[in-house]
Amino acid sequence: MPRRFSKECKFITIFFILGLVLIVCGLVLHPVIDKLIQDKINDQLVLKPDSKVYKAWLKPGGKDSVPMRTNFYVFDIKNPIEIHNGAKPLVEQRGPYSYKEYKKKDNVTWFEENSTVSYNEKSWFVFDPSTSCQGCNAFNNSVYTPNMPMVIMAQMTQSFSDFLHWRSLISVLFDNYKERLFIRRTVHEVLFGYRDPIFELYVELKKKYASLSFLPNLNPVFLMQPNETFAGTTVVHTGTSQIDDLLKLVNGKEGASWDYGSQSMPI
Repeated sequence: MPRRFSKECKFITIFFILGLVLIVCGLVLHPVIDKLIQDKINDQLVLKPDSKVYKAWLKPGGKDSVPMRTNFYVFDIKNPIEIHNGAKPLVEQRGPYSYKEYKKKDNVTWFEENSTVSYNEKSWFVFDPSTSCQGCNAFNNSVYTPNMPMVIMAQMTQSFSDFLHWRSLISVLFDNYKERLFIRRTVHEVLFGYRDPIFELYVELKKKYASLSFLPNLNPVFLMQPNETFAGTTVVHTGTSQIDDLLKLVNGKEGASWDYGSQSMPI
């Protein structure tokens, strides 16, 4: 009996010591194991050419990413002639006209010394009839919209001195081009711009006559929403030295983000 008791005590003692060792190892190794796991996760999140997130970052909206979709709504003025005679505007909302937005980063340059990367991001919109309203075609549908180039030019005549009688020239241009307060444009032109003949002639005359140099520069293309444009050089942290700094802006376009989904925008 004493011998059996002694054997059981040995087993109990061994299991007790083994359990104690496991508890101590768990307490000691837990931070180490936790750090190894976190380092492994961070290694996948860090922005570098061979990381899993690189392709999605380089070209958001690719086959491995969720594309951004923007729904545009436009307003069609139904009584442009009556408005000239003092009537209240009657407008009709048209849409949604759905566009997929694509982005791609070019001129990617890595700076290992401070764990940053620079790039120039190009973005462009592609019309998506499958998610637009029934019968909506941004290239065929047209709407009456305010003639903003004309409004801008008219405003300029009030903002600058007329010592060269250039206001009369503007009035002649309006008459020759039969400019009206409301014009008909396709939905795509309203959203992403069109070349305006008045703006084109203005740019040409300003280049030709030095006496008009005091006037502001104008783009011959009038646009509400840029398309197929570059955002300019942007520099962000790669997260290599500090994961909390991942994609933090060093310099470039404020509000840069790669959070993609969908949104709606009235025009």
